[in-house]
Amino acid sequence: MGTFLRNRSYHSKSKDAPYHLMLGNKPDLHRTKRFGSLAYVHNWLGPSLKKLDDNCGIGFLVGYLEDQAGYQTYFITEHAVQHCLNASINEDIVYKDRYADGYEENVSKWLTTANHAEDADGEEQEASHAAASLPSEAVEEDDDVKLPDFEELKEMEPAADSQEADELEEPTGHHCSRR
Repeated sequence: MGTFLRNRSYHSKSKDAPYHLMLGNKPDLHRTKRFGSLAYVHNWLGPSLKKLDDNCGIGFLVGYLEDQAGYQTYFITEHAVQHCLNASINEDIVYKDRYADGYEENVSKWLTTANHAEDADGEEQEASHAAASLPSEAVEEDDDVKLPDFEELKEMEPAADSQEADELEEPTGHHCSRR
């Protein structure tokens, strides 16, 4: 694999790639993937795998074999390198991105950013409209809205209109009514 990549890479002495100098056309590198990229390896369904079992394993691309098609993939959960034929490679996510120092901090930042980014019909926007209708001296940026605890939510009774309550009652004298 090293020779394959070296012959298709730019050399400063020749001011070109050896492949281009020998054959006259540009090398095709569309199958060459970034090392360390996230790999989703397909698991075939068979006698040992059932319909709802995991259909892929997640690993990282560590290389190629010279005489075989496919990828060498490192599986973190198994701490093993395996040769895999059917894999989808995501070159945007690399091993060092996931397992570098501070990854958990970055994920928590991403999640808090995602929580505040609501679409146009989200609750965040409705709260801002309600705050806009209050007088400016009543609205402070540092005010935190107190949400009810889980225990309080369990104790609360659902609000039902009188029409909805009538519809929810079981009909009497109906052949499907429970007794």
